[in-house]
Amino acid sequence: MFKRPKTSAQKSALQAGTRSKKTTYRQALAGMKRPVVIAFGLSALVNLLMLTSSIYMLQVYDRVLPSRSVETLMGLFVIVGLLFGFLFLFDMLRKRLMSRMAMQFDTDLSVSAFETAMGTQSRPGGDTPGRRAQPVLALNTVRGFLTGPCVIALLDLPFMPIFLVLLFIVHPLLGWITLAGAGVAVLLAFGNWAMTRRATQINGALDGQEAVLRDRALAGTEALQAMGIGPAITQRWHAKRQQALAAGQLGTDLSDTFATASKSFRMFLQSAILSVAALLVIREEISAGMIIASSILSGRALGPIDQLIGQWRGLGRAWQSHKTLSQVLRGTGACDRSASKLPIDAQIDVVRVTKYASGAGSSAARPLLSAIEFSISGGDAVCLLGESGSGKSLLMRVLVDGVVPDAGDIRFGGVTRAQMTPDQIGRKIGYLPQDIAVVPGTVAEFISRLQADGEDDKVVQAATQAGVHRAILALPDGYDTQIGGASDVFLSAGQMQLLGLARAIYGHPKFVILDDPEPRLD
Repeated sequence: MFKRPKTSAQKSALQAGTRSKKTTYRQALAGMKRPVVIAFGLSALVNLLMLTSSIYMLQVYDRVLPSRSVETLMGLFVIVGLLFGFLFLFDMLRKRLMSRMAMQFDTDLSVSAFETAMGTQSRPGGDTPGRRAQPVLALNTVRGFLTGPCVIALLDLPFMPIFLVLLFIVHPLLGWITLAGAGVAVLLAFGNWAMTRRATQINGALDGQEAVLRDRALAGTEALQAMGIGPAITQRWHAKRQQALAAGQLGTDLSDTFATASKSFRMFLQSAILSVAALLVIREEISAGMIIASSILSGRALGPIDQLIGQWRGLGRAWQSHKTLSQVLRGTGACDRSASKLPIDAQIDVVRVTKYASGAGSSAARPLLSAIEFSISGGDAVCLLGESGSGKSLLMRVLVDGVVPDAGDIRFGGVTRAQMTPDQIGRKIGYLPQDIAVVPGTVAEFISRLQADGEDDKVVQAATQAGVHRAILALPDGYDTQIGGASDVFLSAGQMQLLGLARAIYGHPKFVILDDPEPRLD
C-alpha cells in the first residue's frame, strides 16, 4: 500500500555501510598504506622530472647558444615536451590516487562515524547537534586534508635532499646557501606552529561556545521571539561570534605573516643564488647555464617547506581531527555487542542506578539519581511522579541507553545492555521523548522507524491505536506524505505528538517508555 522503493544502489550502499561498520580506525589507516606507497613512488618520478627545467636551461646556455645549433635546440625542445608530458601524467595519477584513497577512507569509516555520533551518550543537561556531529565533522576534515595540497607537499618533502645534493655538485657554496635557507624556512615553520597554536585552541573553544548558543537559540526561536528575547539573544550570539572571529583572526594574521615571510625569503634566496652563481661564472668556477639551473633547483628544494607553512592551519586542523577519530572510533567494530538472539522477557530490573551531575562518581559531585532500584514485570504500568528537575526524564533516558549511569545496572529480562546489539534492544523498546526528532521521510517510514521491512498493517494499527489514523488520511498523500524536510505539509504539535506515540507502540514492543506524553495534546 505504501511506497517503499529499494533500488539496487540503495542495496549496494546498505551493504557497503555494513562492511564499513566492521572497519576500525586502525584498519582504515592500514588500508591507506599501499596507496601511500604508490603515491610516494609517483612523487619520486615527479620530483625527478622536476629537474627537466634545470637541465634544459643548462643545455641551452652551455650547448645551444655557443654552437648556435637550431637542430640541437629543436631536439632538446622535443625531449623536454615529452618529459613534461610524463610529468603531467604522473602528477595527475598521484593526485587522483590520493583523491580515491580519501574517498575509500571515508567509505570505510563514514558509517562508523555516523553511528558513533548517533550513539554518543547524552549529557544530563542535554546535547547540541555540533557536539554529536563531531566524529562526522572530523572525518570530513581528514578526508579534505588527504585531497589537499598539504599532502602533496608532505610527499615532496623527502626529496628535498636530492635538489640540495645537486646544488652541492654544481658548487658547494650554492649548496650551503640553500641549506642555510632551508634552516631558516624550518625555523619559520616552527615559529608559525608555536605562535598560532594557542590562538587556534582559543578559536576552537569559542567556536564551540558560539555553536552551542546558536543551536539552542534556533531550536527555541518561536518562544524566544514571542517573549521578546530575540534581540537580546542575537546580541549575545553576536558577541560570542565576534570573540571567536577575533581569536581566529589573530591566528590567521600570525599564520599569514609567517607564510608571507617564508615566501618572500624564498624569493630573496633565489635572487641571492642567482647573484652568487653569477659571481661564480665571473670567476669561471661554473658555466653560465648553471645560473638559471641553480635558481630553479633552490626553488624546488624549498618549495615543499613553503607550501607546508602556507597550509599550516589546515595541517593543524587535520591533526586534531585525526586525534578525535582515533579516540572516538577506537575499537569500533572490534568490540561489537553480541549479535546472538537472546530471549528477552518482559521484565525490567533497575539495580542501584546512580548518576552524578558531573558524570564522575566522586563524592563531591551532586547526584541526580541516587541508588534507584525497582523491578517492573510484564503487564505493569508505572507512573513516575515528582517535581520538575527531580530526574524523571533522566531516568527514562538511562532506561533507553541515552545516558550511561555512573553506577548500577539495568537488565531487560535478565539480559544486560552489553549483551545485546542496539538494533536488538531497539526493536523491544518503544520510546516517546519530550522532543520528537523528525528526519526527512514519509509518515509511514516515520512510524515504522525507517525499517525497510516495515509492515503496512502494523503501521496503520499503530496509527489507529495512537488516534492519528484519520489525521494521516487527511494529508495530501496519506501515509506517503513527506515530512521532516522541505515539505509544505504542516503538522501541528499535537499531531507530531501522536505520530511519536504511534512510532513508540509500533510492532508491539515489550517495553513502552513515555516521557510526558500529553503536553501537546488538548
